Amino acid sequence: EENEDENKLKKQVGFITWHLYAAHATMEHRLSKKPQVAARVYELGLRNHRTFLSNPPYVLHYASLLLELNDEENLRSLLTRAVAACEEEDVSNTDTAALHRRREIQRPLWDMMIKFEAVFSSSSMSDASSDIASTEARRRRALYGPGQEDIILGGDGAPDEDEDRILGTGAQKASLNEQLIRVEGYDISSRIANGLGRMVDVLRVTGAIGNGELDTSSLDFSAAATASLSAAGTASELW
Repeated sequence: EENEDENKLKKQVGFITWHLYAAHATMEHRLSKKPQVAARVYELGLRNHRTFLSNPPYVLHYASLLLELNDEENLRSLLTRAVAACEEEDVSNTDTAALHRRREIQRPLWDMMIKFEAVFSSSSMSDASSDIASTEARRRRALYGPGQEDIILGGDGAPDEDEDRILGTGAQKASLNEQLIRVEGYDISSRIANGLGRMVDVLRVTGAIGNGELDTSSLDFSAAATASLSAAGTASELW
């Protein structure tokens, strides 16, 4: 009986997190100066632990290495697989609070996916605007939900009677959004404001608003990984 318990203990595998693979890959990359080996370590982690694919910090650290290696094909494949895994995970999550937290952790990954499309699709022969539009639509569904289109007042639906009175038909309007509601009606004005908001969001994420420079140096996957860790309440220095 004692031997059986001992054998069971030997067969038990400890709880392995993504940090072990990431740390190993970092050592191979920085200390051994073998980035190709580091990439294989990251890929080994994905093969052995499927959940790593929906873990933005791990994916973003791996993406940073692939960008350094100028491996566009595998970088695109990694990001595509990762966002698909995140979408699949969100569908099965019914806890509202947990889902919101998870979406904030995923936000840097989705932002980098859009930025990647803006940088690489525009430099290739592919239809950049179509690729970006498709990715933006998926990003919005993943981060805000399929039914979240109202961005005028920051709520989940049309303003109620109290809000309507506060806006006032004879009062001076505080913003273009409020004027749109009066002139076009809530549904149409919401679509207009939503579309403009989404466009500005994409321009901000891709870097078109700001210095306007779209180059590979602006694809800072390491900073995105840090942002994802911060959203999870984890200090990046811990690993």
